[in-house]
Amino acid sequence: MSSSGNTNPGGGSSATQAYSNASQTFPATPTDSTTTPCANKSVYSTPTTAAASPAAATNASPAAATDAPLDQATTDRIKAIPKGSRPDPSTYMSKDQIDAHLAQFDKGAARFMTQGNLAKYGPSQRDGTSFMMPGSEADALLAKAGGDPNALEDALGLPRGTLENNPLVRVDVPSPRSCGLRVPSGNEAGANDLWIPGGKLPGGTSEAVIDLGKAPPGAFKAAPV
Repeated sequence: MSSSGNTNPGGGSSATQAYSNASQTFPATPTDSTTTPCANKSVYSTPTTAAASPAAATNASPAAATDAPLDQATTDRIKAIPKGSRPDPSTYMSKDQIDAHLAQFDKGAARFMTQGNLAKYGPSQRDGTSFMMPGSEADALLAKAGGDPNALEDALGLPRGTLENNPLVRVDVPSPRSCGLRVPSGNEAGANDLWIPGGKLPGGTSEAVIDLGKAPPGAFKAAPV
């Protein structure tokens, strides 16, 4: 995930906006514990992902049907393109790769934010997008940290001491596909300098982006970590 450079403080990653956007450091407006769909599909329909052309497939990872990272040459080429002009992931990832990546989010998506940011800014960036990680990876991250604030800060790419007076909140979206789930393009407001193409954080965590800015009450739920 990726993030930075907007009115919402924090990096940008699904792990914690310090990396990308899935765990952006923003708490949200009063959160609702119910789990209704993100929004009606007329507003949040998942973009149709065109299959990559043969040329694009050649540049994609060799393991077309797996969620493997992109090769370094492709990564460097896309990162060098100015934000706002980066190509759609379907131009350098095969349909099988995209499908395999997004399937990781079928049991829910999550992000981490500080309670203060969530209350002040809500769960999304200024463009309405939110970087997310698979709920299962969020579970594993918390289990590995074992409740140690410093371990959480390290795992989320946050400076040591960030969580001392600003508790962490986990935001869960049960139905991310109803919120336009897709592979990040790097043009999102939350994409910072640490963003890399292909839906992965520098540390290997998976990320995707959804449109959570105009989601109705109940589209997500937040709970203290």
